Formats: sequence, structure tokens, C-alpha cells
Amino acid sequence: MKLKLRKLIILLSLSTSVLFAQNQSAEISKQEAQKLQQELKREIQEINDQIAQGLDPKVGDSLKLAKTKARLRAFESRIREEQKQAGGTQEILDTDKVLAVELLNDDVEYTFLSDGLVLAFGFNNAIIEGERLQDSPYKYFGSRFFEIGWSWKRPLSLKDPRWQIKYGTSFMINGFKITDNRILVKENNQVFFEPFQYPLTKSKLTITQLVFPLHLHFGPTQKVLNKADLGPVTLKHYGMKNNSALRFGIGGYVGFNIRNVHKLKYRIDGKRKKDKYKDHLNVNDLVVGISGYISLGNDTMLYAKYELTPLFEADKRAQHPIGIGWRLNLD
Repeated sequence: MKLKLRKLIILLSLSTSVLFAQNQSAEISKQEAQKLQQELKREIQEINDQIAQGLDPKVGDSLKLAKTKARLRAFESRIREEQKQAGGTQEILDTDKVLAVELLNDDVEYTFLSDGLVLAFGFNNAIIEGERLQDSPYKYFGSRFFEIGWSWKRPLSLKDPRWQIKYGTSFMINGFKITDNRILVKENNQVFFEPFQYPLTKSKLTITQLVFPLHLHFGPTQKVLNKADLGPVTLKHYGMKNNSALRFGIGGYVGFNIRNVHKLKYRIDGKRKKDKYKDHLNVNDLVVGISGYISLGNDTMLYAKYELTPLFEADKRAQHPIGIGWRLNLD
């Protein structure tokens, strides 16, 4: 199907930067800007004609994407040259986060992805099959989790950016402090709790995970518009700014347990002893969980997570870790 020249949406991710001139003496001439624009329109029209004659539309879209990238880079190159000759100042616009390019009449419009640091921390425990949560073998406030990662956020629709997909990667560190002077032992491929022969000052299992979260995010946003007029062509770019309003997300994560350490501290005849056992338990290699967060107007959110995969493999009484705490999104 022939795409309209007046509105062409092309998804891309450029690794270059587009430079905008602030010094009037460094502007691209009208003739140069019009020439670049008309050449792009002509090339797209030729591809549309080929599609009408039987060219695979997917191949045509790929060709249009390549042509558009080439023309945008031509704009960049020309601006750089003009700036160099004029010795004027310049504003650098990072296009690593470009989500889409829209050709609308004589305008070129950029819409940006947002990204940022994610921090989360809170309290851990586990739901064990056949036991009540209040009878958990793990300390309530002594068992904690910490998460650090990076997330990206893009709107599902450019017309309504409130609904977004949020995805990324994180390291999760889950700590479980064991109660009643017990340790974890493995026997016949089963993991169970066993009393320790000496008074323990610490019995803790720490599991480090690499996970890939994915959430459906809702949050009112405000478009931040900047423009640069280059003769008959207007370059526009939009940033997304979070409003102070209700925001929430629901989704989950998948990943891997990459390390587990069981640490013991105790005394024998007044002497301090410390034992550390690495990867000796049947901790599940695969991690699958669900999670969600909600905010009432700032970057700090109430956060909860639950792992669908049991903590230990082939365990007769499955243990499913849970966590509740706070999440900080710096995007």
C-alpha cells in the first residue's frame, strides 16, 4: 500500500547527534535545505512506485528508512560544516534516543525515548507450601532485597503517550536471614533447615540475580517541544516529562540466579568463626516473577514482587520469595 508523503512514520535508532545552529550566520541556506528535502521526497516516491509495481512492502519500508537516515545525516554534516566555517556556537541534540521520525509537509519531527536509573530496596520473605507466613523460617525485617538497574520507556502510541512500555535490566540481591539458630543443608537433592551445633550470630542466604523486567506503565506525561528553523524545513524534537500525578506499572521479570552464598557467623570457646558456602544449595537457575509499583506524585514508588519459580529445585515444599519495599525511578 502506498504511504502518504505528507505523513511518513519511520522507526529508527540513530547513533549520531544532530547539531542545531544558534548563530544566524551558520544557518543552512534555504536552497540547500529545500534540495535535501526534495531529494528525500523524490526517493520515497520512487520506492512507493516500486511497491505499486510489486515490490515487497517490508523491503520498501526498509529502503525508506535507509534513505531517511541518509538525508538526516546529510543535514547533520551540512550543519557541522556551516558551524565550523562560521565559528558560531552550537547546541548538540543527542539522538541516541530517537524513537520515530515524522515527515509532515516541510517538518521533520523527533520523538524521544526516556531512560534512567532504577533503584529498589525493601524486605524479603518467602511463602512456603503448607506453612503460614507468620511461621516463616526467615526474619521479617532482617531479610532484605536491593535492586539496581537501567530502564527504558517508550509510549505505545505517539498520540497518547500516557500508556508506555517500560523495560530494562537489573541486578537483584535477595537476602534471607534464618531464625532459631538454624542453617540450610542439602541431602538427597532436598534442602531443609537444621539446628546448628554452636550459637549463631548470623545465618544468611544471599542470592544474586540478573533479571530483565518488563512493565506496562501508566503515567501522565507532558511533551517538551524544541524547534530549529532551517529555511523551509523546521526540525522539531520532543522530550517526555513526567507530571506529578498517579503513576503505576504492572508486569514481571525473567532472569537467572547467578550466585548464592550461605554465610554463617558463630563462636567456639569465645573465638569468632566465619564460614561461607557458595553455590552448594539447589537454588533454581531460572527466575520468573511478577511485580508492580504505584506512585502518588513523585519518583518514589511502593513496589512489590513475587517469584513464580520456587527458590529451590525439586523441593517437596516449594518456597516462593516475595518482597515489598520502595522503588526509585530516575527517568
